Amino acid sequence: MSDIQNILSKIPLFKNLGLGVIFYIVLSVFIYISFYFFGFFKIFPDGTNITSFDAYWYQNIKNNGYQYAWFQPSNSAFFPLFPYTWKILYFNSLAICCLNFLFFISGIGLLKHYFQFSTSKLLLYLSFPTCIFFFLPYSEAFFFLFSSIFLVGLKKNNQKIIFIGILLASLTRATAMFFIPSIIMMEIINSPNVLNKNMFKNLFLYSFASLLGLLIVVLFQYWQTGEWFAFAKQQMRFWGHVLTIPEFPVISHAAGEKTLWIDGFALFSGATSCFVILIVLIKKIFFRASGFYFSNRPFWFSAFYLCMITLYSLFFNIKSMDAQTNIDSIARYMFSTAFFPVFFIYCLQYFHLSLKHFSAFLLIIIVTLLSIGFLGKPLHFMITSGNESYSFVFFGMLFTYISLHYFSSHIKYGNKIGLMLFSINLVLSAICLNNFISAVWFQ
Repeated sequence: MSDIQNILSKIPLFKNLGLGVIFYIVLSVFIYISFYFFGFFKIFPDGTNITSFDAYWYQNIKNNGYQYAWFQPSNSAFFPLFPYTWKILYFNSLAICCLNFLFFISGIGLLKHYFQFSTSKLLLYLSFPTCIFFFLPYSEAFFFLFSSIFLVGLKKNNQKIIFIGILLASLTRATAMFFIPSIIMMEIINSPNVLNKNMFKNLFLYSFASLLGLLIVVLFQYWQTGEWFAFAKQQMRFWGHVLTIPEFPVISHAAGEKTLWIDGFALFSGATSCFVILIVLIKKIFFRASGFYFSNRPFWFSAFYLCMITLYSLFFNIKSMDAQTNIDSIARYMFSTAFFPVFFIYCLQYFHLSLKHFSAFLLIIIVTLLSIGFLGKPLHFMITSGNESYSFVFFGMLFTYISLHYFSSHIKYGNKIGLMLFSINLVLSAICLNNFISAVWFQ
């Protein structure tokens, strides 16, 4: 039996990103149609069913402009660049999905060209179930492209590109509370000393770009609604994004394990970024360590961004009826950005399969599983009603799924594992998309 790794190395689509994307699209469509043909799926995506959840609010902004009501949720909870681009172009919901796909693939192309990432690793990322949001009427594709531009600017040390990328990203989604702390820490790690003049110059310029985007949004929403900081008031009052102390084990949405698996993976990724940052800061501060990865500004910004998303999801998310912290949507906030593939792929390059790194991996994954209920009280899933034996099966499968991503960097078996993950993720993506258009939250 021929070695799969040798076969893959000879197939152009695993070297050429364009062919790889075509292969991804064709295979995804084939999987969805197959599930429909065999009766597992009942509906196809159309112009109506793809505008569920946040897509409804974006379409509402596009059709009606901004509105604000203190007594009920309103569309002012969302940022304007995506819905107003949709409005200006007079696109229907299917056409804006095509534009989103183009933006997303453009961002992937930028990462491929300027960071020289392998096509196989980018295709593995492309297969992540959360990538369905890049093909829906959501702002994720816009944010991905502008974040990619920002990361390219960091890579090339081009302040104009950095400023444009940050500004456009900040008009698409709320970034200041994530970007500014990440910028500060990135500059500290990359600066030879804390009094470096260039560091303060960069801090001012990049933070100003993020704050400028925020100011434009605040003024624009005030002009339309007459309410200052309308988005913040809506998010706090009706989306529950207020400061709270985390309660463990955390939960995810109202669908139990059906969303906890992907949000648990995101929590593990965020915990990994926090762990890497902590170790590097200790080495830099106490041991004066240096290395080529200390100067990788895109990597460190991405790491700090994922860390900030993790802290936000733990400290600023709504709690359940029994006071458990709900980390709902952490996977979308984390995986559906350009920062995750940069962090993920560089981690596979920097941290090789050694006993030391594997021990750290085990520590992080154990802490993550404990945080979402492993070995705690029986999981009160909607379907399983707290079945303890099922809980062990669930956590075992989640442990295996996360571990496969770690071992995808293995020199001999990495391509085989990556191909298996790619296939698994495409099936999961089809299921998640079908649930989404069936008005069931991403699961």
